Amino acid sequence: MNISIKGKNDYLIVQVKKTISIEEGLDALEALLDKMALTSHGFYPKALFDFDCRNLNQLQFKRLMKLILEKKSLLFAGFVESIEEKKEMTFVDRSIRNGEILSIQEDTLIHGQINPGTLIYVEDHLYILGKISGTFVLMNEHATISGSYFDHVAIYFKDQFLQEVTSFSQLNLYIENGKLIQKQGGKEPWLE
Repeated sequence: MNISIKGKNDYLIVQVKKTISIEEGLDALEALLDKMALTSHGFYPKALFDFDCRNLNQLQFKRLMKLILEKKSLLFAGFVESIEEKKEMTFVDRSIRNGEILSIQEDTLIHGQINPGTLIYVEDHLYILGKISGTFVLMNEHATISGSYFDHVAIYFKDQFLQEVTSFSQLNLYIENGKLIQKQGGKEPWLE
């Protein structure tokens, strides 16, 4: 069959296979809703629709809504979004010592302080719970650093360099349009 229906968390997931066009999927849905109209007896389950990451144009969307309204078998609850694979976060429960060189290649939470003399290469999101010193090199535009106690930190990205970054409140460092950005409560942080 070109349409499959699964139950998930009080919803029906109506999935149209990618091997058929959206129009063929709507035809199959109409035939399915005809059958459901005869057996629903006043119960209208909520349904999410999955067209396998394909977007409906305006006419197709209107046809879907018309089918649901006319057949009175389902309540439209929305569309299933494509969901990225969940990423695990690495947890480091120790301080990073002077002279250590780390390479952060995945989302990481460090519960401990980063001491002066530390060199950390960041390729993904880095969250730090503790005093932050040392030198950080953002390796790509996806890399970010978040923490709440920066004490004389040096940060590099390509040809950009921030030296002596000091902040005693939440600070986020990231790349936007090729530029190194620092946000602290909507204000520019104090730089020595």
